[in-house]
Parts: sequence; C-alpha cells; structure tokens
Amino acid sequence: MEARAVVAKSVRVGGRLQEVATVRLLLVDLSSLYWPRWHSATKAQRPPETAARWTAEQVHRLAQAYDRAIICCDDGRSFRYELHPGYKAKRPPKDPVAVAHLADLRRELAADYRVAAADGFEGEDIIATVNANAAARDWAVDIASADKDVLQLVAPRTRVVDGNEPVDVLARMGVPASQVVAYLALAGDTSDGIPGCAGVGEKTAVALLRAYDSLGAIAGALAMGEALVDCKPRVGTLLREHWDSVMLSEKLARLRTDAPVGNAFGPEVKSAQWSDEDADDDDVVNVNVPPFAPSPELAAHAQANMRAAHESGDGAALSNACEAYRADYVLEMRASYRAHRVEWMRLLARERVVLACGCSAEWACHRGVLREDILPKLGAVDCGEIDAPPVRHEE
Repeated sequence: MEARAVVAKSVRVGGRLQEVATVRLLLVDLSSLYWPRWHSATKAQRPPETAARWTAEQVHRLAQAYDRAIICCDDGRSFRYELHPGYKAKRPPKDPVAVAHLADLRRELAADYRVAAADGFEGEDIIATVNANAAARDWAVDIASADKDVLQLVAPRTRVVDGNEPVDVLARMGVPASQVVAYLALAGDTSDGIPGCAGVGEKTAVALLRAYDSLGAIAGALAMGEALVDCKPRVGTLLREHWDSVMLSEKLARLRTDAPVGNAFGPEVKSAQWSDEDADDDDVVNVNVPPFAPSPELAAHAQANMRAAHESGDGAALSNACEAYRADYVLEMRASYRAHRVEWMRLLARERVVLACGCSAEWACHRGVLREDILPKLGAVDCGEIDAPPVRHEE
C-alpha cells in the first residue's frame, strides 16, 4: 500500500505559525485480517500456522508506512450477546486450532506493536475508542479492516483501508459514513445476526436515508402519519411494526468509544517488551549515549555553525543554522525511536527528558524538536519538563 500523504497542521512555534506534520496512526483489526486467511489456508490445505504467518507479514508491511501502529483485538464475550441472543448465532463454531494460532499471533505481534483489548468488547470497539482518542490529538488514522462496521468511523482524518486501497464508503454501502449505523439498523446484517427491519432490504434502506437524514427523522415522519418519500406504503407499515427491532439493531451496529483501554498511546498499555520492573527502574539515564542524544558528528557540525553565526551577530544565519540542525535531528530522533522503542518508553515513564546540549540556541532547537516532532508521537502531553533549563551530567 502506498504511504499516506503527510497531513499537516499549523502550530505556533516561537511566536509564528509553522506547518507541522501530524502523527500517522495505523489501527489493525486483527480478527478481520486473520480469519479470511485462515479459511483460505484451510481450503488450500496449507499447514495450520500459515494464516498467522500471512497475517503477521501483512501487518509488518502495512505498519512501515506509519509513525505508530496499534493491534486491536477481541477479548472475552461481547456485551452484544447480552443485548441480542441471536447476535452472530448463525456462524459456525470457531476451530480451536485456529483460535490457538490467533492467540499465538497476538503474543508475537505484541513484541513489536502495542496491543489493545478490553474484556467484553470487540476489536471494532477498541478501534473506535482509540480512534476517538487519536482524533482528539488531531492525528491521521488508517484502519486496516475488512469489516463493514468500521466504515461508520470514516472522517476527514480517518480512513478504512481494505487490502491496498482506502475504502469509498458511499460506493460500497450506498450511504455516507455518517449513515452507516442507520443503514445497518434498517437493512440488518445477516453475517452478524443484526435483525434490522423485516421486509426492508438494502435498496429500501438506501432510499430511506437519501430522503431522511437519520433514524430520528424517519421516526418523526412515522409518528406524524406521513407517507414515506420514495417508498411503497407497506414500508411504513413494516417500520411501525418492527421499530423496536430497528432500535435494537442500532445499538448492535454502533461501535462503542468508551472501551477501557487506558492510554493506548503511552506506557499504560504494555507490550511484551514492557514490564513493571522497567517502570520502577531508577537507574540514571546516560544522556550522552544514543539513542537519546544526537550523533557526535551532527552535534559537532551544528555547534560549529551556530557558534559561528552567533559570533558574527547574523541573526538570520543563526536561525538558518538552528533550522538545519532541527531538520537533521528530527530524522535521527525518529529513526532512534523506531529502533529503540522500549528505551524511549522507559525514559519518558521516568519523566527524564534531558539532553546533552551546548549554547542556548542549541537547547532551543532540542526543545522544539521534542515538543513538536517527538513527544506527540510518544503520547506525551505535558511539555513542562522540556521547558526547564538544560541539564548536563558530568562524566
């Protein structure tokens, strides 16, 4: 899949607005990716571990185009079964071997990515919850899923990708993302056991939602005894008789955004590489050792340029030197985070964001890089630590 175009936002840095690239987040619906591959592998008489391998390869391939990736999983029995005993009732029992390999895959992926789940919630609810948190941070989100339920989440900064391309919700469903829940409530979903309204199919649901913006508008027309626009008279009768089923289906189709996943962007959601011992470790961080400091070559070159500009009294040259250092340093820091994610998490968990630095102009550059380019990707929101005077540790 082609990398998502960089989405920028305007922030105020040093009294002026600058365009800053926003974080690109990938949310993976693990079950949605795994089960089709399990059925394909079984049909082709492949070894049982094949589906897990194929799924892991796809996740790794997709994640390369993003700043962060979170694997979203089902956990326990969904609350929807309590709402409707017929929910997913027609699906055949899951193969225990397939379930075991899916659990192994989840543990394997936890070594490289954050895994988010909550008891009683489906992976799609986890996706909806994390997406809502990412939207509050103004992040750009792609959702890797083949499930039609997640299409309700599509928004200006949220896409659903199925295979290699973003999904066109209107072309696939006949309605925009804002009406997907209402569409499923009216037409139902046989594969998920969502009943909908008996006698109302996909075409009628689309026609209703083109004429009325929402289920509330349809209910209002029914309450007033009005003939429904672009529908046969029997459709109104069916809706009046089965409106309770429509309301139940709306609850089943709507994804929850309150799943208790904690802070899916910070150390609270722990991967297999994160342990309580890491969080309690009180060793002193050596700030002069990568990945927490710029490379010696970059630091020496930048210091020479900035000191020369400072001594010459040329403010523009000093500003240009700082910006050049910033650009190179951002590249180093991003590569460092990807290569040393656990060390970064340990550093931030102890709130010791300190860097070796030279003159004040250089420290200002460090601070700007941390504030605008590094900490947002790590989920840190309090920048007070990096506004303090620089700390130098003596050898």
